[in-house]
Amino acid sequence: MPNKWNSNIANVKSKVRDKGLTIKQFAEALGVNFSTAQYKLSGKSSFTVDEAARAANILDQSPLIFFENQIDKLSN
Repeated sequence: MPNKWNSNIANVKSKVRDKGLTIKQFAEALGVNFSTAQYKLSGKSSFTVDEAARAANILDQSPLIFFENQIDKLSN
Protein backbone atom coordinates (compact mmCIF):
# COMPACT_ATOMS: atom_id res chain seq x y z
CA MET A 1 0.00 0.00 0.00
CA PRO A 2 1.47 3.40 -0.95
CA ASN A 3 2.37 5.83 1.78
CA LYS A 4 -0.28 8.60 1.85
CA TRP A 5 2.30 11.24 2.75
CA ASN A 6 4.53 10.30 -0.19
CA SER A 7 1.51 10.40 -2.47
CA ASN A 8 0.76 13.93 -1.29
CA ILE A 9 4.40 14.89 -1.78
CA ALA A 10 4.19 13.54 -5.34
CA ASN A 11 1.31 16.00 -5.85
CA VAL A 12 3.48 18.84 -4.54
CA LYS A 13 6.40 17.78 -6.73
CA SER A 14 4.06 17.70 -9.73
CA LYS A 15 2.94 21.26 -8.95
CA VAL A 16 6.58 22.37 -8.79
CA ARG A 17 7.08 20.97 -12.32
CA ASP A 18 3.78 22.45 -13.52
CA LYS A 19 4.92 25.86 -12.28
CA GLY A 20 8.11 25.45 -14.35
CA LEU A 21 10.42 25.57 -11.34
CA THR A 22 13.60 23.60 -10.95
CA ILE A 23 14.32 22.07 -7.56
CA LYS A 24 17.03 24.71 -7.13
CA GLN A 25 14.57 27.54 -7.81
CA PHE A 26 11.98 25.98 -5.52
CA ALA A 27 14.61 25.56 -2.78
CA GLU A 28 15.68 29.20 -3.06
CA ALA A 29 12.08 30.42 -2.91
CA LEU A 30 11.39 28.12 0.05
CA GLY A 31 14.51 29.32 1.86
CA VAL A 32 16.24 25.95 2.13
CA ASN A 33 19.28 24.48 0.42
CA PHE A 34 19.04 22.28 -2.65
CA SER A 35 19.59 18.96 -0.86
CA THR A 36 16.95 19.80 1.75
CA ALA A 37 14.42 20.54 -0.98
CA GLN A 38 15.34 17.26 -2.73
CA TYR A 39 14.78 15.32 0.51
CA LYS A 40 11.45 17.02 1.12
CA LEU A 41 10.22 16.48 -2.44
CA SER A 42 11.26 12.82 -2.32
CA GLY A 43 9.45 12.24 0.98
CA LYS A 44 12.67 11.47 2.87
CA SER A 45 12.19 14.56 5.04
CA SER A 46 8.97 16.23 6.16
CA PHE A 47 7.93 19.79 5.46
CA THR A 48 7.44 21.87 8.59
CA VAL A 49 4.12 23.68 8.90
CA ASP A 50 5.83 26.95 7.93
CA GLU A 51 7.56 25.34 4.95
CA ALA A 52 4.29 23.79 3.79
CA ALA A 53 2.59 27.18 3.97
CA ARG A 54 5.47 28.83 2.05
CA ALA A 55 5.51 26.02 -0.52
CA ALA A 56 1.78 26.38 -1.09
CA ASN A 57 2.22 30.13 -1.56
CA ILE A 58 5.11 29.63 -4.00
CA LEU A 59 2.99 27.19 -5.99
CA ASP A 60 -0.16 29.36 -5.85
CA GLN A 61 -1.96 26.52 -4.09
CA SER A 62 -3.87 26.04 -0.87
CA PRO A 63 -1.84 24.41 1.93
CA LEU A 64 -4.44 21.65 1.62
CA ILE A 65 -2.32 20.31 -1.26
CA PHE A 66 -0.37 18.50 1.46
CA PHE A 67 -3.55 16.69 2.54
CA GLU A 68 -5.40 16.08 -0.75
CA ASN A 69 -5.45 12.29 -0.43
CA GLN A 70 -6.82 12.42 3.10
CA ILE A 71 -9.49 14.94 2.07
CA ASP A 72 -10.48 12.79 -0.92
CA LYS A 73 -10.83 9.79 1.36
CA LEU A 74 -13.08 11.74 3.75
CA SER A 75 -15.25 12.91 0.84
CA ASN A 76 -15.98 9.38 -0.34
